[in-house]
Amino acid sequence: MENNSFKSLDQGLAQLEAVVQSLEDSNLSIDEAIEKYAQGMELAVSCRKSLNDMSQRVTEVRNKAMQNFNMLEAQQAQKVQAQQAPQAQAQSQVLGQGQIDDPADVF
Repeated sequence: MENNSFKSLDQGLAQLEAVVQSLEDSNLSIDEAIEKYAQGMELAVSCRKSLNDMSQRVTEVRNKAMQNFNMLEAQQAQKVQAQQAPQAQAQSQVLGQGQIDDPADVF
């Protein structure tokens, strides 16, 4: 049996396709067909593993990006709160002095 190692998923799928094509187009003996079938199954398993690894990597990249996005959103929210805090404090001081009973009176 041949070594079914490949450098990329595309290469593995191309090898698998060639095995399938060989099984479909050739007049192979039973022994040769079984050998090709076994080779194809090994390639299929290797391709599936490679695809699972790629999927895991995509998930990790997406999760990292979402963490960064959420962190930026939190920082932006803190900036907005920091900008609004002095205004709220000034308004509460004015209300606390009894000068304005209702904030709607200011507007």
